[in-house]
Amino acid sequence: MTRRSVTKGLLFGAMAIVTAAASAVRAPAGTPKSCVALRTPAGAEVLADVARTPATRATGLAHRDTWPLDGLLLEWPTAGRHPIWMAGMRVDLDLVWLDEHARVIGVVFEAPRCTTSTCPLLEPADAAASRAVLELPAGHARALGLTPGTVLTRLDLAPSRCVTRTRPSARRPTLEDLQ
Repeated sequence: MTRRSVTKGLLFGAMAIVTAAASAVRAPAGTPKSCVALRTPAGAEVLADVARTPATRATGLAHRDTWPLDGLLLEWPTAGRHPIWMAGMRVDLDLVWLDEHARVIGVVFEAPRCTTSTCPLLEPADAAASRAVLELPAGHARALGLTPGTVLTRLDLAPSRCVTRTRPSARRPTLEDLQ
């Protein structure tokens, strides 16, 4: 055995140990990397996973067998038009557009899942300055009183609070699930 092959073997072994250690400290599969609590003026709290990258925003809640928390908050770095499509969704959703101050600027209630190969883009007329879209189970936005002009209070949460309340998407959550 040559010195070079021993060095190579040690290097690959060290890389395997580092990779295994990194995997061990990762959050469990499906655990949100960050989440927020959005509190309504009436005091109801919605916990939402946050999608900040183009890939996580494009996927949204599509093709998921479980819900992350109570919903998903899609965020963009700049205000603008951010239409949503329902391709690959397994349930109907309420879509709530928010401005930079977490004020509701538009809502699409009970957006139907799209089961065809071409899905329309959804966006309310007044949502041209949106910074985020909150995806909730159908029926929840109306039940929570989320209408244009409603201002939500946003609280960024520690990752340890982001691992609760995951539920199957096949079941339509009730309002009691939000509490």
